[in-house]
Parts: sequence; C-alpha cells; structure tokens
Amino acid sequence: MKLENNKVDIYIQIKEHYQKLIEIGALTNGEALPSLRKIAFDLGVNPNTVDKAFRLLESEGYIEIFPKKGAFVKQDLKIDKSKKFLELKRILNELKDEYKKEELMKKIDEIVRGLYD
Repeated sequence: MKLENNKVDIYIQIKEHYQKLIEIGALTNGEALPSLRKIAFDLGVNPNTVDKAFRLLESEGYIEIFPKKGAFVKQDLKIDKSKKFLELKRILNELKDEYKKEELMKKIDEIVRGLYD
C-alpha cells in the first residue's frame, strides 16, 4: 500500500485500502489482517492511526477485532457482488490500453479456466 499525498486523512486511506481488499475478495471471511504494528511500520505512521482505521472498518461491519489476537475479516460478511464487478471493470479498463481485445480475452479465458479446473 502506498499513501497518497493528498487531503484525505491517512487513517481514511488505510481504511479504504483494506475495505477495497475485502470487497474484491483479496481478503476473505475469517482471514487475518496484518498486525497494526506491521502496517504502521511499513507505512511509517503511528500505530494509533492504523488502529483508528481498523476501528472504523469494525464499526462499518467489515472486520472483527479480538484483543491480543488481531483483526479478522468478519466471518459472516456478505459483500455486494456488484462492487466486485465494478472493480473488475475498472481493472479491465486499465488493461485495454495495454492489450488488443483478442489478447485480453484470451488471458481472461485462461484465468477463468484455471479457476474451475
């Protein structure tokens, strides 16, 4: 994760980053998030900033925080699938400039086949 140098508070950037990872399925139900200290160290921020982001994710129902165990994606979290498809559409839109349509379709087909084989 790279922090943007803009007017959005750092804790909001961290919260949005992990929210997106959860929404697109990169982090799944029950999966542990990195520790507060690790994230703080990696980003060069105060652990309280990361804690604030995690508390916000918890209040919005994305994660559960267990003292001395860590933060985990909520077990029974239901994600609106349309958000995942919007993210996929955004990614494909970026890739269309790098690949011809046929190449992109072939790569997508290979990925999808690999998921179901």
